[in-house]
Amino acid sequence: MKRRIHNKKALHLGTAVLSVLLCWGCITQRYVSIEQMVPPALLLPEGVRRLGVLNNCSRVNITQLRDYIDLYDATPDSVVEYIAMGFADSGIFDEVVVLDSCIFPEGDTIGIILTQDQVKHFCDTMQVDMLYVCDYAGLSAINKDTLTEYGVDFDEAERQFYLLAHAYAPSRTKPMHTYIFQEPFGKRPFGDKEDIKEVEKSIYPKWGEMASRAFTPQWDRRERSFYTGTNYEMREAKVCVCDGDWDSARKWWQQLGKKRNARYKLAAAYNEALWFEMHDSINEAISKLTEARSFVTDTTAIDSARFWQWYLDAEYYGLDEYPYTDFQRILNYERILQDRQAELQKLNLIHLNETE
Repeated sequence: MKRRIHNKKALHLGTAVLSVLLCWGCITQRYVSIEQMVPPALLLPEGVRRLGVLNNCSRVNITQLRDYIDLYDATPDSVVEYIAMGFADSGIFDEVVVLDSCIFPEGDTIGIILTQDQVKHFCDTMQVDMLYVCDYAGLSAINKDTLTEYGVDFDEAERQFYLLAHAYAPSRTKPMHTYIFQEPFGKRPFGDKEDIKEVEKSIYPKWGEMASRAFTPQWDRRERSFYTGTNYEMREAKVCVCDGDWDSARKWWQQLGKKRNARYKLAAAYNEALWFEMHDSINEAISKLTEARSFVTDTTAIDSARFWQWYLDAEYYGLDEYPYTDFQRILNYERILQDRQAELQKLNLIHLNETE
């Protein structure tokens, strides 16, 4: 007579594996937008209180646009005037001095970057500490006569306005910073010259805002991910996040972290790192990620060739998010937090300079 012998140890192992797989499948990532104060691209050198605004506008200073794009040069004097007013209204500088006459040599065909001697000369003449030089300002739209020829949808005939500028200091041999601004402001080709003039008038204040905004901290919307799933604590935490109640969400994540399952602990630590980042406690956030990393099972780094192939496929076929492992996601978030830490250090420097 045949006897069937059950291997209880194997049976328990199989049940455990099934349990882990079920847990793995019920945990996903969700994205949320948060707002953070970010520093300007350029921190002003110490002692800079007076700014000179100069007109160096010429189409020679920019790269030629595509054939089906019509470019309309703005009136340089008006652009420089509004830029100076933008700086004056922002309160960044104690004094703003304008030199509206163009410093671009008439008939020259080579773009100009000021030399250190030229910068010193202008700063001494204008009695300022640094220069903001406007190199080009203009509007663009797709040429309506070439829409069909280039296969461009009329509804996508986007208007844009541009500003190219450089910041200089007499102590520097090269420009401190290059500013390239480009923003859309509607869709359709321009009409006649009067239409262009009217649009240009409405854009002048925006050029002033663009220039001054680049020197001041701004709020920026960023995307962050967090773990969620069908688990009770995760579901409750997700509701709290959707309601903007991050403190309550953290309490649910802390409860999740007390469970025995390693991936729950990983998810809880990762999510708490986001809570700390939102409170600008970056060291604590990084510490939480270190805790989360201790629970990962796959420590494979991202294969760059495979990632770019996925990226190209996603561009054409609309694939879902790249299938990161937990380790890759943690590694990427660590880099994000390091960048955020550098931003906060710059913001602290600005605060210290303002209080001195």
